[in-house]
Amino acid sequence: MFFLASKSLSFVEQPLNLVAMLLLVSVIVWRRRPVMARRAAVAGVLLFFSIGFTAAPRSVLRSLEETHPPTTVPLESLAGAIVLGGAEDAGVKAVERGQVLFNGAGERLTTAIRLLRQYPDYVVVHTGFSGRWDSEGMTESEMARLFFTEQGADVSRVIFENRARDTYENALFTRHLPGVDMSRRWLLVTSALHMPRSMAVFQKLGWHVEPMPVDYRTGRTLKIAEYSIIGGARDWQAAIHELIGFAAYWATGRV
Repeated sequence: MFFLASKSLSFVEQPLNLVAMLLLVSVIVWRRRPVMARRAAVAGVLLFFSIGFTAAPRSVLRSLEETHPPTTVPLESLAGAIVLGGAEDAGVKAVERGQVLFNGAGERLTTAIRLLRQYPDYVVVHTGFSGRWDSEGMTESEMARLFFTEQGADVSRVIFENRARDTYENALFTRHLPGVDMSRRWLLVTSALHMPRSMAVFQKLGWHVEPMPVDYRTGRTLKIAEYSIIGGARDWQAAIHELIGFAAYWATGRV
């Protein structure tokens, strides 16, 4: 139910949807309430053009991404790495095309391969079923296994958790896997934007984790004058998604 509720909020995460709603209200009430219609239209137009100032959403993204910098603990002292799914564009399309398909977070898996090669004693845990409404086609873990195999990684050192549909389930289901010792310290690999919620969830469930953020959306500096409605809408959606997710987890006692 929590998964379904979280997906139902995806509409409000997209600022262009709000623009469309304001303009639709303006059209609907134009004859009966012309003042309200004008106000809704003006608000919609102003919101549309304000979305293009990318410095605002990127400042939020940067704040989230810098919450947990990469750990300074010697990596060879850790038990291994827990890699959260979400880099894979799982579903029917991957089966139809016969390829491993990524979204923008492919660094999660490429980092896992680097760790396997650099630290021979590491165990890598990949956790993730699907974050989509439908679960047809390949799951995230199935696609990750195929990618590791194609890249020549030692798949025998990778444990695949194939049930989790959100971050809380990543932490919950992984701790019951054979070969996973929760008493040891683990490296947590996920997108930098997603790291604050991930660290809070794993620590809440008793994990000892060190952050390795990847897939950064922002740099150290912001370009104040940069303007892009498409880029701004994308960045606002990412920021709002993570803020709503953290708030929902806090309200339900998951962090």
